[in-house]
Amino acid sequence: DLYGFISEAELELFESLISVSGVGPKSALNLMGVAAAGELAAAINAGKIELLIKASGVGRKTAERVILELA
Repeated sequence: DLYGFISEAELELFESLISVSGVGPKSALNLMGVAAAGELAAAINAGKIELLIKASGVGRKTAERVILELA
């Protein structure tokens, strides 16, 4: 599959998200759809699970795994 991104920061965030166990391209795109790349990265670093679980198909366990592996 081919994915396009507006900025290098979005591409790097996407690649980081799909490196997490249990997060595929569809889930990563859904996560990126809830907030801007910088805001999403800040939420991951701050451990704000509330923002991550707003994404379609991302539950509490997946959000916790993303925070744990990327923070």
